[in-house]
Amino acid sequence: MSEPLPTTSSTGESIAYQPISGWAIVGLSVSGLFTLMVVTIAIVGWYQGMPVFFPIWTLGFAVAGTLLSYVGQRQIEKSENTRTGIKLARAGLWLGIVSGFGYFSFFYVTGWALETQANSFVMDEAEDSGFFPRIRKGQLDAAFRLTLPAQARPDDDAKLGELYDVPDAKDGAPGKLSQFKNGQLTRLFHQHLGGPETEITPKTLLEWHYDRRSYVVLRNYEIKTKELTAEVHVAVHSSEGDAAGQGRKWYVNMNKTYLVPNTLKLTPVGEGVFEARARARIWLPEWMSKFDKGASFLDIEKKELKEIDKTAWPRFPAQGMDRANFRELLYDTFARHDKGRIFFLQIFHRAERPDLDVGKWEWNQGKVRVFYQFQFSIPIERFGPPMVKVDALAALETRRELDLATFRESSPAIEWNLVSLTFSQATLVSQRGRP
Repeated sequence: MSEPLPTTSSTGESIAYQPISGWAIVGLSVSGLFTLMVVTIAIVGWYQGMPVFFPIWTLGFAVAGTLLSYVGQRQIEKSENTRTGIKLARAGLWLGIVSGFGYFSFFYVTGWALETQANSFVMDEAEDSGFFPRIRKGQLDAAFRLTLPAQARPDDDAKLGELYDVPDAKDGAPGKLSQFKNGQLTRLFHQHLGGPETEITPKTLLEWHYDRRSYVVLRNYEIKTKELTAEVHVAVHSSEGDAAGQGRKWYVNMNKTYLVPNTLKLTPVGEGVFEARARARIWLPEWMSKFDKGASFLDIEKKELKEIDKTAWPRFPAQGMDRANFRELLYDTFARHDKGRIFFLQIFHRAERPDLDVGKWEWNQGKVRVFYQFQFSIPIERFGPPMVKVDALAALETRRELDLATFRESSPAIEWNLVSLTFSQATLVSQRGRP
């Protein structure tokens, strides 16, 4: 068997072995992996008819591949022909730059467009936008409409109540429309001091992503009134058109929209309002106790109950009894003098935290008017069960002007006038009970 011949150059010298740069190999591998990922999501997105996104941190693969390939290229250039693989290094370098820059541009431009569209939907009033301006104007039905996906919005706003304001059949909880109107977000825009004077400032975009055929944009907004400042976390979702020519529409997802904890701060005026509300909470039970002791409504208020009754009686929900009979019973009970006929149950409030005690109030020519929901019970027959549990809203107004900016716990006592009573619901119960 013949011996293998040694490898020689044309000059008779042996050719030295040149190892491939490891940096170049790794750089090309990482850049190639990211390029493959980008191509894959492009194909999947085209096939499914919807975009596919990687988290922005995945751009780190493109950056790493580019840097590793560059290191490999420099190593080869300085090796004085002891290393090879310059083509691999350059391929990895360009793959990393092109795929990384391409995906970054796609991600950034998409995010910028979504951020602009979502913010315009929230801030700019148009046919299908202007969530905050509509709340600021008190157009709560129109604002609520913008919390519904496009396909769930009725053609006529008059149908909103029929579809979304039906009380829960089991526990009588109010419908979604009523919950929205009385919710914490809408209460931030006070009926009197809010409105056009409320300032709304977009904060930095927090996040956007694509989920279940819908874009989701998360952002905080600062709400500023004469009473308070607070930040609200707003989740805006898109409704993508199912057919060609159908444009993208947006809606506010109220399940993921909330007051950011620990951001509510009362202004000096807000601190005065909080103190006024605290005193009204004490006054209302004391006022109700007078009936339990035998006083009539005429004795206390020097007027009949019907004169300040603001109830919408044609739509009043009287559960377990006739509406007209209940109204007659209610008026008669407040007009009588016998003791133990009206039992105060509770005020619906959260006095322990100012951020949960945001509610409707008005400043009427220097006098402060606050509103409280409360509950009491009355017997159907005199001195015995069954009982009727009644939900009501009281409007209380101070008898003198208040400088809310300086009104505090140490300020002199104030007196209240009962401006109106609005009865919202009556429920027949079998047991007579007192708190």
